[in-house]
Amino acid sequence: MNKIFLYSITLVCLAVLTAHAEYTFKHNTNETDKTEIFIAEGNQLAPEFQLNLSKVVKAKKKKKPLFFITIVYEAPLSLSIGSRKSLVLIIDGKKKGFSPYGKVFRKDFSDSVYETAEYRVPIKLIKKIAEAKKVDVKLRGGLKAIDGSFSEENFNHFRRFLIDIDTPPNGT
Repeated sequence: MNKIFLYSITLVCLAVLTAHAEYTFKHNTNETDKTEIFIAEGNQLAPEFQLNLSKVVKAKKKKKPLFFITIVYEAPLSLSIGSRKSLVLIIDGKKKGFSPYGKVFRKDFSDSVYETAEYRVPIKLIKKIAEAKKVDVKLRGGLKAIDGSFSEENFNHFRRFLIDIDTPPNGT
């Protein structure tokens, strides 16, 4: 019974991961503190990882919004994303390294590993990526590394995010 339950959970998690193969945009509000979160998912950079975007607006604190690039990695072998500069972006030949913001989430399944890490970035960087001619991505872990290059679809993902955060659903 436990094996069937674990297998079912694994299938649900994999279905959720593969369901985000296309661009999706979500807008959620935390009713307790009125924090708004705008999330763009489905930016598949390589078969085993996505490079997604989010904007967080804290209503109680009249501060500027926070922006994040979120790596979603799912493969048979662990990447073991570390706390050092594990995300390197090479934007039109200029290299920028980022360390995870907070803790890296990791979940082991019987046949795969799921890891996520958020990287706080300035909005200027997201705009720079959207306007770039070439972007290479290096994702470094303790056990291995993955390299990828932006396709036109990846650039469009960043451009759509910039449009969607200016005009989120329901006009909010």
